[in-house]
Amino acid sequence: MTVGSTVDGQPVEVDLKPPSLGGIGTHGLLTGIAANVRLDLLHTLLGGLIGTHAPDTLQLVLVDGEDEHLFEPFHRAPHLADHALGQGRAHLVEALAATSATRRRLLREHGMRTLHDYDRARHYRPELPVLSPLVVVVHRLSLIHREHPELTALLARHCAVWRDHGVHLLVAEDRLVDLPAELDGYFGFELATGDHGAELRVPGREPVPFTPATPPEPTALLAGMPPPAGQWFAPPKSIDFGDLTSLASTEERGLQAELASRSSVLVGELLGPERGRSFQVPVQFGQVLVVGAERLGVPRVLCSFALGLALHRTPRELRIYLLDFNGSSLTGLAGLPHVRVALSGVDDSLRDKAKAELAGLIKEREELYHRCPTPEERAEAAAIAVIVHGWPDPDLHPELARVLPQLVLRGQAVGVHVVLGLHRWADLEPRLHGAFRHRLELTLDDPDSSPLPGRAPRLGPMRGRTSEGQTFAIAEPRYAGRDLVPEIAAAWPHPVQRLAALPYKVVYAELPGDARSHKLGLVEGSGLPFTLNTRHLACFGDPASGRSTLIKTFLRGLVALRSPEQARVVGVDYRRTWFNAYCEGMLLEYVRDPGKFETVMAEIRQSLDRRRTAEHGWQGPDLYLVIDDYDLLSTKSRHQLAPLLTEADKTGFHLVLAGRHLAQLDEVTKELDRTDTTVLALSGGLKTPTPVTRIITRPLPPGRAITRRGTTEETVQITWTE
Repeated sequence: MTVGSTVDGQPVEVDLKPPSLGGIGTHGLLTGIAANVRLDLLHTLLGGLIGTHAPDTLQLVLVDGEDEHLFEPFHRAPHLADHALGQGRAHLVEALAATSATRRRLLREHGMRTLHDYDRARHYRPELPVLSPLVVVVHRLSLIHREHPELTALLARHCAVWRDHGVHLLVAEDRLVDLPAELDGYFGFELATGDHGAELRVPGREPVPFTPATPPEPTALLAGMPPPAGQWFAPPKSIDFGDLTSLASTEERGLQAELASRSSVLVGELLGPERGRSFQVPVQFGQVLVVGAERLGVPRVLCSFALGLALHRTPRELRIYLLDFNGSSLTGLAGLPHVRVALSGVDDSLRDKAKAELAGLIKEREELYHRCPTPEERAEAAAIAVIVHGWPDPDLHPELARVLPQLVLRGQAVGVHVVLGLHRWADLEPRLHGAFRHRLELTLDDPDSSPLPGRAPRLGPMRGRTSEGQTFAIAEPRYAGRDLVPEIAAAWPHPVQRLAALPYKVVYAELPGDARSHKLGLVEGSGLPFTLNTRHLACFGDPASGRSTLIKTFLRGLVALRSPEQARVVGVDYRRTWFNAYCEGMLLEYVRDPGKFETVMAEIRQSLDRRRTAEHGWQGPDLYLVIDDYDLLSTKSRHQLAPLLTEADKTGFHLVLAGRHLAQLDEVTKELDRTDTTVLALSGGLKTPTPVTRIITRPLPPGRAITRRGTTEETVQITWTE
C-alpha cells in the first residue's frame, strides 16, 4: 500500500511480504513524538490495507493501549476480526496463541511450510480451508506491557514463525526506545514520523524521506464492502458441559457422560496452542487445588468438578461431601444423588454429623484397603470426593480444621480425593503445599503472590493455568444452559444414602426418649433428645435466635416432670415474652419491673439462708430462678445474684438464664463457670467466646444451638414451644 510520496513525487509503498518475496518485512514499526502525525499515518496504513484487500483475503486485529477512540472509524470494516480495549486485552493472548496454533496445524497437516506455499496449493486444491493473512496492529504496546506483559512474551515467542505463517505485526510507539526489549530484532522496517514529514527506514538501505498521504475517509472507503470471511479463532465467552460431552441415560447407571473415565474428570477445554482439546484432571492420581480471586469463579469451578465427577461415576461408585466455609455456593448441588452431605457457612445443620463421618473416613478406608489390597476386591466400595470451598476457621470449626489436613495428606492412598478452592495462596497451610499434585490457578487479586512459575496471565472468569503452564477454560456447571442436578437425580432410580439434617422445627410432643428426662431439643447426629442433666442452665444468643423459646421449653419440661410441691419458679421477664407460660401452678413471682427485682431477691436470700442453717437439712420444693434478657439486669442486680450460686446444691437453688452474647465474664457467669451448668450458644454474628464453654459464636438458624459436653461440641435444635 502507498503511504506517501517523495520530494520528486515518487510513491512510497509498504509491502508486508518477506524480503525473499519482494517485500520489506512482515513486521513493522511506526514511531513519532508528534501524535497527530503518527496517528494520521497509522490511519493511512489501515486505509491502504482495507482498500487494497478484499475482506476474505485479510483480517485485522486492532489493539489500543490508550483506551481511546483511535480505531473507531474502522469498527465497521468487514476485515476487522477483533478490537481489543481494556479487559478485552486479557483475552487477546489466548486468542493469538490459538490462531497461531491453528495456522501451524493446518500447514503441517497439508505438508506446507509457509502461507505462500499454502496459497499456491489452493489454486490446485480449492477444497483447502481459506487461511487469510492476519495483521495485528498495536498502538502503544509499551503501555499494555505494564499491565499485560504476557502479551509481549507471546509476541516475542511467535514473531519469528509468524513470518512464514501470514501473521503481521505493526506496532505504533512514541519512540523506538519505548519498545519492550524482548521484541528487538523482529521488525523489518520503521516508519518514523516528525512535525514536517516522515521517513521509511529499512535495515541495509538508505532512509527514504517522504510526505505522508492524506488518510482516506473511512465511510467512503467501506461503502459496499461484503461481510468478513470470519477466520478469527477468538475464545468463546463461556462453555458448559454441553460443549464437552454427550449424555446417555440407563436404568443401571442413571444419567452419565458417554465414554466416562474412572481415573480422570472432564471439566473444560485447553486454551492457547492446545485449544480445543479437552481438559481432564486425573483426580485418581492426586489432590486438586484451585486458587483464584472470588469474583472470577472459584466456587463455580468447584461446582463444575462436582458435576463432572457425578457425570463420570454413579452414586454407588462415588460419594461426594460438599463443604463450603465461605458462603453457600456449593449447596445448589445438594440434590445430586452422589452427595452425602452439603455443609455451608449459612446453614451448618449437619456440621456434627459431617465432622464425625469425615473424621472416621481415613481409618475406615485404611482398614478397607488392608482387608482388600487389590482394586478387584474393592470394586464395590465407593470412591470419596471431598469438595471444599475455603478453609475452616479453627475457632469456629476446630474438629474440621483438624480432620481436613489428614484427608489431604493421607486420603489419596485410600481413595479419598480432595478438591480444595481458596481465594489466596496464603490461605493454604504450608505443610499442605506439596500434597496437591494438581494446582489450578485462576486470575489472582495479587498476581505477584503466585508460587507457580512465570507471570500469572490475566484471564477471564473460569479461566486459568496449571502449574505446568497450560491454560484452560472450565465449563460452567450446566448442560446446554440448563441445570443438570434435577435430571441426574430423576434418572437415578435407586435409594440415596444422604445424611439427614436437623429439622428447623422440633415439636415437643414428637421428641423420642424417656418421659422422665428433661428434654430440651434434638441432638444432631444421634437423633436422640437433648436432655438437661445439670443444676443450672444458661443460653446466649442474638435477638430472634430462640432464647425465649428455650425458656418456654424448659418450663414445659419442668411442669411435666415435677409437681408444685417439688419445684417452684420465680420468673424475671422484663419484656414479658413468656408470661405465665406452662407454669401457673409453680409460679411464685413474675418480675416485670426492674424496681421489683431487689425486693424479690431479698426474699429469695432469706429463704435460702433458712435452708442453709436448718439443723436437719431443708425440706420443700427446689427453687428455680428463671431470667430472660439477662443482659438487661443492672450490675447491682448481678451482684445480688452471684452469692446464691456458691452453695446452690445445699439449698435446692437452680438458675436458668437467657440473654445476649456477653463479651466477658461477670460475677454470675464466673460462678457458673465453676458449677454444674449446661450452656447453649445460639446464633451470634460476632466471633465471641461464650462464657463458661468458650464456644465461638456463629450464625445459626433460629432455635439452633451449640453446646459442649466434655471436650465434644454438639449441635442441638431447641424444641418449639408456643
